[in-house]
Amino acid sequence: MPTNALVWTPQLSVHLDYLDRQHRSILKLIDVWWTRTKSGEVRLNKTRLNKVFDLLNRFTQQHLELEERVLGLLAEQLGYPYDTVDGHKERHRVFREEIMPRFHRNIVLGIAEQEDAGGSLNSIAKWWVNHIRKEDMDYARLIESLTAREREKLHLKVIRSLIEEPIVVVSFTEFLATMDEG
Repeated sequence: MPTNALVWTPQLSVHLDYLDRQHRSILKLIDVWWTRTKSGEVRLNKTRLNKVFDLLNRFTQQHLELEERVLGLLAEQLGYPYDTVDGHKERHRVFREEIMPRFHRNIVLGIAEQEDAGGSLNSIAKWWVNHIRKEDMDYARLIESLTAREREKLHLKVIRSLIEEPIVVVSFTEFLATMDEG
């Protein structure tokens, strides 16, 4: 996996700090997984591999759910096109229901057959970078055009939605602890 593929740059910003932090964390999780397994620092048996995958998957799910809430608010409050939101949600659905399960099968089978799971990790990393650069940049342009007051109002609505319907949180620290279990 090319190391520069997972380097966060300001060009990847969606102009909402909490989504940017999650994007950075997802890329970092993949990079840590790749680096530690490739260097031999961490050997993952099938049980640990499943735990690490589960945490990455849960972290991803929490991000996609939060992003979909933001997209819904952008459509409701600021006229962001509902068909664009629906298309974005559909790409998330494909990622959740097709890409991540295929990734899980590939890495578990790869470990079972003593093969390198790097190709699968590389595919997931590419999906994320391309998704942020293309789909997420579409709504990022709208957010960037908001005044500070409009952005604050959006932020407060996101907070209200999280109070009303919390999202289960998985932390980067929890992921690292699972990688380090031995």
